[in-house]
Amino acid sequence: MGRQNPYLSAGRVTKSTIVRYLFTILGGLSTAFFTIGLILCFTDQSLRDSWWVAVILLIPSVWVLWKGVTSGRDLTLARRYQSIFLADEHGTVSLEELMKQTGSSGAAIAKELSRLFRKGYFQGCKLRHDPLSVTLTGTKKSGELYVSVICPHCGGTTRLRAGSRGKCDYCDSAISAQ
Repeated sequence: MGRQNPYLSAGRVTKSTIVRYLFTILGGLSTAFFTIGLILCFTDQSLRDSWWVAVILLIPSVWVLWKGVTSGRDLTLARRYQSIFLADEHGTVSLEELMKQTGSSGAAIAKELSRLFRKGYFQGCKLRHDPLSVTLTGTKKSGELYVSVICPHCGGTTRLRAGSRGKCDYCDSAISAQ
């Protein structure tokens, strides 16, 4: 995955992709099969007493389908958040920035990010809870590293992407992270 996905865990992306397709296909086919069976139970007089068997078999099929769908949803969300992380220049993405970029509420973002971090979708970054923010550290392999730069004018500390230039968060002086 390298430079294209510095904040996504390649192993987790692979696992989610497999689960997404496998579970969605198997769950969809078995759900359709047992739904047809349930319909037949109500339309065919000789099968009417067996409807509960079709319902019992339908429940795990729907669960497998649901797992495939939610795995795909999580992967899409992780990719969306990674694009926001990649656009950040200072190494910390605040809740306000996330709300502005996604158009979602703070509670929804907190819930999504907590779930994605808990499931291991991200690497090279940390979720902070009070206040909610994501601190980007990057990885040497990806080339996405952040460093703390002390401003020569005011002494304030600003995080910048390694090798980049920016402005001091405190006095707006030009600084660089060489």
